[in-house]
Amino acid sequence: MAKRSNAPRGGLTPGKSIAIGILAVVLLVVIVTQFGGQKSEELQPRGKQTAAEKSAATSSPDQTAAPTEVRRSDRPWPSFDVAAVVASNPFMVPEVLFPGRETAETQNS
Repeated sequence: MAKRSNAPRGGLTPGKSIAIGILAVVLLVVIVTQFGGQKSEELQPRGKQTAAEKSAATSSPDQTAAPTEVRRSDRPWPSFDVAAVVASNPFMVPEVLFPGRETAETQNS
């Protein structure tokens, strides 16, 4: 017959119950301060300003020009040089590490 061993002591001790009580109070304080009973005033969404309106607002008040609307689709796409993009491959191993190899440019010359 196997020896009977006592179960490990655990459960709720006075120290654990005090810690649970303190943590519960702290949790309630945090919840009340974050989501307190105060009703926040509803924020009205601002209308989107065009670039012309922004510049008119920052310029002198003497100018009373009618703002012109600029849409994102009206702006031209940025242009770039494809050869420069292909040449700047960050994953390519530098040629300095391969001194014995000839590059395609030196072979074609």
